[in-house]
Amino acid sequence: MTLASLKALRGANTTGAVELLEIKLDGALVSLAPFLTERSKLRRDPVYLKVFRSVKAYRKEFPRASQDGDDVVDRAFSLLDENQ
Repeated sequence: MTLASLKALRGANTTGAVELLEIKLDGALVSLAPFLTERSKLRRDPVYLKVFRSVKAYRKEFPRASQDGDDVVDRAFSLLDENQ
């Protein structure tokens, strides 16, 4: 996906590149979400929480049209809210 994003950018297809990067960001959120459900504070790494907060702020500034997987991303953000 990174290669496709780079090719899109080099081909001046910024819309396509942004969409590919947004998909990659969603994937990262989905893979990190289980760390927010850990009960042990030792397992809830502050770095992960910081990443989630940054992404949540980004998505607030740049909302994304509904896509497949939004339920999982929304769940990740709700887990973040529970961990505040």
